[in-house]
Amino acid sequence: MQTTYQTAAVHNNGRLLRSALRGNGVFSTLSGFLFLLMPTAVATFLGWPTYGWLLMLVGAVLLLYAGLLFWEARKPELNRGFAKTAVFMDLAWVIGSALILLLGTPALTIGGMWAVGLVADAVLVFAILQAIGLRRLA
Repeated sequence: MQTTYQTAAVHNNGRLLRSALRGNGVFSTLSGFLFLLMPTAVATFLGWPTYGWLLMLVGAVLLLYAGLLFWEARKPELNRGFAKTAVFMDLAWVIGSALILLLGTPALTIGGMWAVGLVADAVLVFAILQAIGLRRLA
């Protein structure tokens, strides 16, 4: 009976991490497609009309990242190293966004500032949920 309880507890402990990885994957997929399919419109909205090519590159990377997130979330046994890497990559995104907002380079429109800030907030939420999910696995 104790073994059944322990197995169920391990499965339930992984539920938050799996959900966070999937949510992050959905958000990354949507963002990636937006950047790939509408780079000029997004770049103009942000105030970076000449950076459409960069948004396409970021979009492609986001789609690859999303695929890895979904792949990992489907595995029977979660890879803690991968999950830690996902947390650190999300935190790097948040730090990069904060630097863009604080330094003002490249310059953003008001809407662009809000968009960068809100996306960074969402990414931070995923990083926090993934970190909590990791702790629950321990």
